[in-house]
Amino acid sequence: MKSKFFFLKKYSQIGIIIVALFSTQIATAQFAGGDGTSGNPYQVATASQLDSVHNYLNNYFIQTADIDLDIAAYNSGTGWIPIGDNTTKFTGKYDGNGYTVSGLFIDRSGTSYIGLFGFIGSGASVTNVGVLNADINGLYNVGVVVGRNEGVVSLSYSTGVVDGVIYVGGLVGDNKGTIENSYSVATLESANQFGGLAGNNEGTITNSYAAGKITAGGLSAGGLIGANTGTVTNSYWNTESSG
Repeated sequence: MKSKFFFLKKYSQIGIIIVALFSTQIATAQFAGGDGTSGNPYQVATASQLDSVHNYLNNYFIQTADIDLDIAAYNSGTGWIPIGDNTTKFTGKYDGNGYTVSGLFIDRSGTSYIGLFGFIGSGASVTNVGVLNADINGLYNVGVVVGRNEGVVSLSYSTGVVDGVIYVGGLVGDNKGTIENSYSVATLESANQFGGLAGNNEGTITNSYAAGKITAGGLSAGGLIGANTGTVTNSYWNTESSG
């Protein structure tokens, strides 16, 4: 009986190893390389590989090429599905590595947490990302790069047009984390609490600026921030271009 139990235990361990190896192979096939660890992040080089980030929200990623999202099936219907939301936050680390993501299209007027990343949680980060020529429409917490930030957004920038109802920003919709060394020149069309960089700030903003045009009036509108109860240092907006 002991011998039988020993063999069953061994087969079980072998099965776990096989499943783990198979899962790793599946994940690797979805990216250009890497294994998702800090020392060897998943490599993201195409639109489909960027889409695969949805499946691995707590891993490490590095972009290795400019990515164009103005292709099927991301440029029609409701467009891009934001990475992370209020129930499944992105908790990993995404390094854009100085490359850009262009043609981001999102038309989800009844949905909140809208952006390339919908919601990044505490401990997560999005760095070195440039999002160009975005066309975004959402409800609450709407930004080009991140809808709601509880982590860190740094060395990132955005251009395009953003529309929403409340907490709408050119870079980040609702900031409860850190924004640093970043900027936006996106045009904003919103109703309440919207700003050229962030719609609402309850966190920290440092060394950042906004130069996008504000094209609609409303409550708590600002060239840099719509509503602010956080800390802002060494940051500014262009009063002429913002209007």
